[in-house]
Amino acid sequence: MAKFPVPVPALSVLLTAAFWIGAGPTLAATAHFAGVWSSVRYVAEAGDDLGMEVEIIDKPQPVAVVTICEGSCYGGKTWPAVIRGNKISFSVSEALVDQNGEPAKPLKMSFVGQLTGRTLSLRMDGESDAPEERLQRVAHPKPNQTAKLGCGKARC
Repeated sequence: MAKFPVPVPALSVLLTAAFWIGAGPTLAATAHFAGVWSSVRYVAEAGDDLGMEVEIIDKPQPVAVVTICEGSCYGGKTWPAVIRGNKISFSVSEALVDQNGEPAKPLKMSFVGQLTGRTLSLRMDGESDAPEERLQRVAHPKPNQTAKLGCGKARC
């Protein structure tokens, strides 16, 4: 059996190509979404934070870390995301308690969105009258920024 020497650089190129072909569209499709997107702003008149922040983590199975602010911020949990081209969708579920501290019906929300340039537009799926949230890419996010924002007054 004849042995054919394979130069190290050529082998490296072959292995890299095999990796990208195998991982293919999933990683390539999610790469442009990766990062932190935010519309969170402080409303001085009310003394509240308002908006939404989402961190998209680029993985073979992409995930979204989601924090929603309405008065105070909550969430900061990680949820599976589906990305196809410039469209994204994900669902979140928050456990709730009533005024007596008893478990209440969980809050479930599904979001669909589209990436256009540096703006990620999200809306609640199935809610035609729900306002669209327009999130801008955060240039230099801090590590775990979105998850920590969802902690509210609690320590993360």
